[in-house]
Amino acid sequence: MFVSNHAPELINDAVLLEAECSKVADKSFCTNMGVTGFPTVMLVYQGKAMKYQGSRTHAAMTTFLGDKSKWVLEDLPPKMAAFLPAT
Repeated sequence: MFVSNHAPELINDAVLLEAECSKVADKSFCTNMGVTGFPTVMLVYQGKAMKYQGSRTHAAMTTFLGDKSKWVLEDLPPKMAAFLPAT
């Protein structure tokens, strides 16, 4: 279960994405998102993203998502907007 699905009121309406790139023939999504190794956990928020580098525990992710001061977001490639919900 993703932390972002567990407590949305604590995490600023952000989403953690999971894509199993090693199991699909078309790798364009993962290539465009900058995924180079597995597992890669990314934070996506208001059309921007960052790779999450912290501990993979529920507590660590919840703390990280609840504190925007630790977010260093970059613009997504424009073609990735099709994969994101409208803001």
